[in-house]
Amino acid sequence: MTDLLLQDEAAALLRISASAVKRLRLSGRLAYIDARPIRIRRSAVEAYLKSMEVRSTCDKTADPRAAARLAHLTKRLKCPPRD
Repeated sequence: MTDLLLQDEAAALLRISASAVKRLRLSGRLAYIDARPIRIRRSAVEAYLKSMEVRSTCDKTADPRAAARLAHLTKRLKCPPRD
């Protein structure tokens, strides 16, 4: 059962403090198993990280240089172009 992490292990994985993990648990943003000690599934940590991902929303009409930079980065990272 290596997919179960202690709160401190989840904190180390997320690179945040154990108290921050506790706040995430108590706010409902990070699922956990209510036992002693608290256990957190690795998949719950991955789901939390996935929920925190943000995509770029650069407005191409606001600044042509920003649009060119976005196009360059998109090409470098091989991301699908945005219309």
